[in-house]
Amino acid sequence: MRAHEKNDREKVDFLSEAQRKRACFKLLGIFNALGLSSNLSGTNYLREAVLISVGERENGSPVMKDVYLRVALKFGTTQDKVERAIRNAIKVGMSRCRKENIDYVFGRTIFTERIKPTSSELIALLTDKILYEN
Repeated sequence: MRAHEKNDREKVDFLSEAQRKRACFKLLGIFNALGLSSNLSGTNYLREAVLISVGERENGSPVMKDVYLRVALKFGTTQDKVERAIRNAIKVGMSRCRKENIDYVFGRTIFTERIKPTSSELIALLTDKILYEN
């Protein structure tokens, strides 16, 4: 393992164990409402991306640009596979989810069956939801 890869792996976990559990519990409810199945690898990658984003924002770091790389390092896969899996999870979830559930989770949104959020939009929305709602 190269030195910079080891440093990248160490940067992944900014949240304490208690914060991580609370955030995971909130995400589980949101994912269920949105039809995101836990048996899809993209859902697990999405959860980790949101947790990384929450941790960075709580520590005052700017919005990260290397979320897929950091998730890939944590799971031992590639950046492209992470992004593709998250896109697939969103596609599957949006096809299963009722519009009322999307409105309930995010309030009034422009997302419909034909207009899905991008991976980065969903990560940002979920991060905000975890950080700013009790």
